[in-house]
Amino acid sequence: MADVIYTLQSVPKHAGENAERSAVLWPLTGVRPDLGDAETDRGVQQVLALWRFRCLELHREGYPMFAGVKFQYARNCPPAGVVTSPDGGVRKLKRCGHSAVCPWCWSRLVVRRTFDQVVETLSGLGETYDRASPGLSRYKLVATSLGGVDRDAKGQPRARLNLLDATMRRSKRRFEKVAAGMAMLSVVAPSKSGWAYSTRFLVLVPRDYPTKDGAVEYALLTRRAVARAVARFARYPKGVLTGDLGRTMRLLEARGEYRLLRFGGVFTKLHGKGAKGPAGPAPRYLDL
Repeated sequence: MADVIYTLQSVPKHAGENAERSAVLWPLTGVRPDLGDAETDRGVQQVLALWRFRCLELHREGYPMFAGVKFQYARNCPPAGVVTSPDGGVRKLKRCGHSAVCPWCWSRLVVRRTFDQVVETLSGLGETYDRASPGLSRYKLVATSLGGVDRDAKGQPRARLNLLDATMRRSKRRFEKVAAGMAMLSVVAPSKSGWAYSTRFLVLVPRDYPTKDGAVEYALLTRRAVARAVARFARYPKGVLTGDLGRTMRLLEARGEYRLLRFGGVFTKLHGKGAKGPAGPAPRYLDL
């Protein structure tokens, strides 16, 4: 199978697709999702080129996920957050599912999953903002993060992933005392000097809960506001795609053992008719 040429057909206005685009296009290309179709298409093509080049590098190094026919399927993984038409009469293309590195699958499996989880939960709680009857929400969303940079060394990035796992467990216990719901995402990526890392938090807290310096709060819980919050929380780690290839391979080999996206509190349930999945408790952790 040759490389597919994707032609942009439309840019959906739905808040979920907006979050998918923002979390990937902005960190990788600087393109904002509100700049129009032409700029969005430019960003999509740039990300596609970056992704295909990384696939080629991983294929040449013999990385198993990109061996044989899987290599071309990964290169042709369909863009997320936009409607595209593939050339050559190809009707349906497989998604590669490599959310640890593929920006399009990151959009679908990290960004969109978080957006749906938060929106469905807010709807179930009666907290989705209605312009016809806005009222005053009991809650607000707060996005914050903790992070830094490690020097490269033997045992990395596994050592940092172990520390992030401990950070998430401690943070869950701390946020459970004040938050109705929480999402946590730990990210490690190659940087110029070694490894950039962060644990990101998106928490649903009472409206009067004091917000600390550096945190961003979203008090008006519209779908657009949730999309902005989720795009900030789940932005794609640029270094995985553009950083040192050897370190990216080491990261991919290590991170599969860790649960890096976790939900707690009310975010462990989906509510309402639009819920994707059965009603009732979801698994405590979503393993990505």
